[in-house]
Amino acid sequence: MTARNGSSSTASTSSSTSSQPRRGRSIGSSVSGEVPPASTLATPAPCPPERPPSVPPACRERSRVKKGTGPFFTASSLKKGPVPFFARRAIDGLLAVLLAPRCASCEELLDSPTSGVVCPRCWSALVVFTPPVCERCGLPVLRTGSCGPCRARAFAAEITRLRAVGPYDGTLRRLLHALKYDGRRTLAKRLGILLEAHAHDVLDGAHLLVPVPLHVSRRRERGFNQATDLASALDLPRVDALARVATTRSQTGLSRDQRVRNVRHAFAVRTRALTSAALCDRVVVLVDDVCTTGATLEACARVLARAGAREVRAVTVARALLHHPQMDTDTHR
Repeated sequence: MTARNGSSSTASTSSSTSSQPRRGRSIGSSVSGEVPPASTLATPAPCPPERPPSVPPACRERSRVKKGTGPFFTASSLKKGPVPFFARRAIDGLLAVLLAPRCASCEELLDSPTSGVVCPRCWSALVVFTPPVCERCGLPVLRTGSCGPCRARAFAAEITRLRAVGPYDGTLRRLLHALKYDGRRTLAKRLGILLEAHAHDVLDGAHLLVPVPLHVSRRRERGFNQATDLASALDLPRVDALARVATTRSQTGLSRDQRVRNVRHAFAVRTRALTSAALCDRVVVLVDDVCTTGATLEACARVLARAGAREVRAVTVARALLHHPQMDTDTHR
């Protein structure tokens, strides 16, 4: 949340703005503050005679542009006046006719393409985890504390804390499919904003982000790593410290023990990260798109801890709930 502190001013008004904290993109945030006493408010400076107060901002901008030397509207007039609304409507109409863009979730035609690649109806239908959640793995619980598997240390013992936006189902599942398999990479930024809002307690106090890597053959086939795109959307330094050094069979249909054995030796810390001591005594946050059993995250956390990381946490966009019939059909994590 962005906080601003206003200082009182005299006729020659001056203001100072406090530095913005890292958590500046939380969804649904608002700014509140007390109104200062009237005695402390600055007296507004009188308008010059040639520019009466009733003149609209856009007209004042026009008066500064001499004939033949500049556009009718300047950049500042577009920000101040009513033009952006009409310009956006015109651009939306043009894009809708020429490109016919579709929602990344429901695939219906978008009425306002400039507002994003997801329609408002799908955004409003997004299911997210809400408190109380397990303090360690982030799954919903009946009361504050840890869930049964976490108390028994049966889930990703190397991960101290894990958070996800919501279950791997419905809109969230379709958006991740569009990101990974349809190449809708612009979704990574929107999903990153969601992730930062829901995982702020895990991100706070961390030093760096490490995306879960793809094998080089999978990376070449897809053209990008979705975990890297998601990490780039978060407001922490990103270090590509891990490499996937072994090809593994698909995790689909495997039990947790089989998944753990499947990825046990699949990851290694890159030599550059070791020689630069980038991980030494650092709080590291792993970033991935989906967590199913935590086997992949645990394998990554183990090699990071051996490389000197003080603590390893994790954030994912979605969390597969294994009791759901559709949750475990197409995730390889």
